[in-house]
Amino acid sequence: ENLITQKRKNAVSLLRQLPPLDNSIANSVISAIYEEIRASFGLGIFTSTIFNSIVLLEYAMRIRLHNKRLENDPNSQWEDTEKLKMKQLINQLKRLKIIDKTGQEQLNSFNDKFRNPYLHINIHKMIQGIYANNVMKVNISTKKVTEENEVDVSKYPHMWFLAKNFYDRSYVMHVLQFCIGWTNDLLKKNSENR
Repeated sequence: ENLITQKRKNAVSLLRQLPPLDNSIANSVISAIYEEIRASFGLGIFTSTIFNSIVLLEYAMRIRLHNKRLENDPNSQWEDTEKLKMKQLINQLKRLKIIDKTGQEQLNSFNDKFRNPYLHINIHKMIQGIYANNVMKVNISTKKVTEENEVDVSKYPHMWFLAKNFYDRSYVMHVLQFCIGWTNDLLKKNSENR
């Protein structure tokens, strides 16, 4: 109860920042993933928010590609699209002119610099450049406690997850905007995407 009470304090202000999913997207899986994002973001569970945002984007890419494949071949199978890795999805979307070269570069950069290290929990890579202040250090021999600043957390494995929490807070809005923005661009109904 205390955890929920504590998390609830910031829920409304967080949810006001959540990018909306375009109303024209009528897909139950996309809606369900978005609701997972909404729930975790509102409760400040940013690891889950980021993970589900990546899942949302990848699924949106698969749907868009599969729909285009169905236009060209009504017998196209979902299973063939589902097997594709992120880079393959990006390349197929570009090849079919669903995205342009700039979009391809943006998606590849997101995949290489954020998605892969995040999903494969390359925590040491992710936390490079994060420094901590007011770190209490105890000398075991003398029992003397000192405070240190500008501590490179990448050198201390016991601090890595704390640094990852900072990393998540720092990047969650960027990831939300990127993934939900691309989902909207790929799936919203307009004159070019029917």
